[in-house]
Amino acid sequence: MNRNALDRWPEAQPVGLLMLTGAEDRALSEMIAADPRAIPFWSATSENMLVGPMLDAPFERMHMIEVANAADARALVADLEHLAQGTPSSLLIAKPIPKRVKRVLAAASFLLHKLPAPSLAAALLDFPHALGDANPTAEQLQRFTEERMDTPILVLNLNLHKNMGVHPETGRPAPGRELANVYFRRGISTFSRLGARMVWAGSCQGARTDGIETGEWDQIGLVLYPSRQAFADLLRVPKYAASAPFRDAGLERSWVVQCRVTASSVACDVATSFTRRQRAERLDG
Repeated sequence: MNRNALDRWPEAQPVGLLMLTGAEDRALSEMIAADPRAIPFWSATSENMLVGPMLDAPFERMHMIEVANAADARALVADLEHLAQGTPSSLLIAKPIPKRVKRVLAAASFLLHKLPAPSLAAALLDFPHALGDANPTAEQLQRFTEERMDTPILVLNLNLHKNMGVHPETGRPAPGRELANVYFRRGISTFSRLGARMVWAGSCQGARTDGIETGEWDQIGLVLYPSRQAFADLLRVPKYAASAPFRDAGLERSWVVQCRVTASSVACDVATSFTRRQRAERLDG
């Protein structure tokens, strides 16, 4: 993955920076929280890896930052790497989704939140297709259910697309990105009705690693769930299970890491998602 992606970045193009560190990074966290270039940002502590090569993520802290332009991003990267010296880290550089797409997603999410929650099966659904590097293992699912279920979680998704895959319904070859996007579109429509929302998404353009190897990725996504239980409910929605074969068909590899938000420029994201608060207000009213 390109280490020098920012050297050729269009100056007016916003930049997404995903900083992963292998230890507590108080100075780094305080700098990000106070830096006017880091708007918006989310900082979180990893809790468990639901999809990936292990039960615990290879990083302890995560910072997702969006910077308004390339010049500010280059300067911020220099500051981040200086403060992270001596600590294992990895910095992924990403292109945020366009503003118009953000607006469409926000509008769709707002409307979907008003719909009734989807019907749930009695237990976590069995995914017979769930094999390989893009799905959870039995041990990861067990670890997930052992965590506290009533706290909000920020879910980091890192995805690498297959070059070509097989369409689950037609059996015809199709680009992996197209197949995975079918799953993601259906997933958004489902998790939004459970009170979750996409808070950041973009395409990975480069990486600068220093002790934490993440491999190559095509997509970065952050989804905030009002509780771990809401995520568990997602795995009990039959419609979601029906769309999961598109995930397998389109993804070569995936990491799904569940985290606890510790700081954010979006204040209500620290304690609970805005959607959860909205629902509580509607019920109280």
